[in-house]
Amino acid sequence: MRLTHLMILIAMCSSLMSCAGTALQGYEGAARPDDETALIVVPRPRQMRGVRRAEITSLQLPHGTMAVETRRARVLPGETCIAVQALSNSSESSSGYLCFEAEAGESYELRVGTAVTYSDGQGYRKSRIESFFLLNRYTREYVAIAARGTADCVFALVGQVARRGRGMGPAGSRPPAFLCEESE
Repeated sequence: MRLTHLMILIAMCSSLMSCAGTALQGYEGAARPDDETALIVVPRPRQMRGVRRAEITSLQLPHGTMAVETRRARVLPGETCIAVQALSNSSESSSGYLCFEAEAGESYELRVGTAVTYSDGQGYRKSRIESFFLLNRYTREYVAIAARGTADCVFALVGQVARRGRGMGPAGSRPPAFLCEESE
């Protein structure tokens, strides 16, 4: 009896792992080829300093919003808005809303900006989620930003994206630093 349960559990785990790389279809209708859609990816938490979990929580569709909990989504080209949420290593949750112009065949990656709020000198670091950036994985340009702070400061950050044209410029190993005053 126990062997049967173990075999069922192994079969369930292997089927879940095979689906882990599959992207959620964030549009209505039949599946389309990769060159007709854009991919949005949220990296695994171990690839983001100070982040315990991050995911896409909703996608804007032409006829409304779709609530999701995913790390990979395929969307149609054009103006796209997504809601994202992250949990810091100190269990602080933060969310953001990012809008950008998705291009067919492109791939975008969510980056989470954190700030260290405590460090004990022995490797323990407590982080706070400060911002969300969306990066074009091929051109390495930032295409959208959502940051904590006053409405005026966030508006200025969005203006920086618009003034630079298509994106915020080449991405280095970390998103550019922005200073915004904390708001409640």
